[in-house]
Amino acid sequence: MVTELLVKKNQDLQEENERLKLALKTLQQELDECRKALDIKKEVQARLQNTKAKYSTEEIIAFADLFNKEIKDLPLKVRTMNILRMSDISTLGDLLKIGKMGLLRLRNCGPNTRCDIEEFMKNNGLSWDIDVNEIIELSAKKAVSKK
Repeated sequence: MVTELLVKKNQDLQEENERLKLALKTLQQELDECRKALDIKKEVQARLQNTKAKYSTEEIIAFADLFNKEIKDLPLKVRTMNILRMSDISTLGDLLKIGKMGLLRLRNCGPNTRCDIEEFMKNNGLSWDIDVNEIIELSAKKAVSKK
């Protein structure tokens, strides 16, 4: 009788131990996710500081205006414009947001189309590493601070 009680108690303790291990593992995963999110936030803030130092107010405003230009208004080949339009890319900002890897995944976007886009970007001082969202956010802040 006492042995049965001890065995039962031991089983209960083992089950509780397993539940606690699972809960601890879940908490560790959540903590890791929070740490990653915090690191990402710090990285975004650091990039924002770099962007502020990298571009003058005039450049930021010029870039923001350029990002809002419609694809149809850019000096691109008709085929390039059609491929971008069929991919629901309507502004230069949309194009820059998908990035170079996104461009490679567009349907019918071959070497000539990519070359056309790369040439346009080179002629306008643009590159794939420009963070469009940061530039637009900075231009909005500059516009608000002017008022």
